[in-house]
Amino acid sequence: MKIKTNRYFFISLLAIECLLVIGYVFDSFYGNPEGYLHKLLCIEDENTIQSWFSSLQLFVVSWYLFGLAFTFGNIRSRKFWALFLLAAGFLFLSADEIIMVHETIGYAIMPNDVRAGSRWWYSGIWGFILGPILFGFLLYLFWSLRDLFRGNMHLLWRSLAGVVIFTGSATVMDELANLFPYKSKGQFVETILEEGGEMLGVSLILWALMDLCVKKKIPLFPVGKGEYNEEAGVTE
Repeated sequence: MKIKTNRYFFISLLAIECLLVIGYVFDSFYGNPEGYLHKLLCIEDENTIQSWFSSLQLFVVSWYLFGLAFTFGNIRSRKFWALFLLAAGFLFLSADEIIMVHETIGYAIMPNDVRAGSRWWYSGIWGFILGPILFGFLLYLFWSLRDLFRGNMHLLWRSLAGVVIFTGSATVMDELANLFPYKSKGQFVETILEEGGEMLGVSLILWALMDLCVKKKIPLFPVGKGEYNEEAGVTE
């Protein structure tokens, strides 16, 4: 793949994300009709088109990071483990979109009967606890890979921008939902910013990793195979 192709791919992701948001707008406009269509379009729910799309995005990010780990890193090196842990983290986030781990933890931290009538009635306080951990984890590991991004620091900054947008949307915006009445216009706007921001953040990270692979002369499918040479890229 080429840099230009990657840019078009990123634009395509943005177009899909816009369509998903537009679908949610239409769903809300027609009063969230119950049924199969609502289940697919309501981006604030789980197991919708949007959640599966986000899960796929996160999985592809994980796939690239695993490939980079086994291409660049000696298993004893710090670079390998930074890439490996990032890949494992994004793989977990991909699964979380479907199996709802953080929601389960959130209810364990603040059960429904405790939430009822409190300021944190909608999403609890999980974002205040897990959010900084997730942000610190991703920020530290990406920053520790700045040597890998040498000569392409704009791709590191793009990745970090994606991390900020993704984690901010997933945690801070989710907590802001507690400030609005259920199904209100405020919560409607918050949902769009939250879910749209999550998708945008992951798209930026994926775009950066794809461009990095091009810059490092690593083809899409042979990632993780062969030996890496700074001049020739991956060689068998």
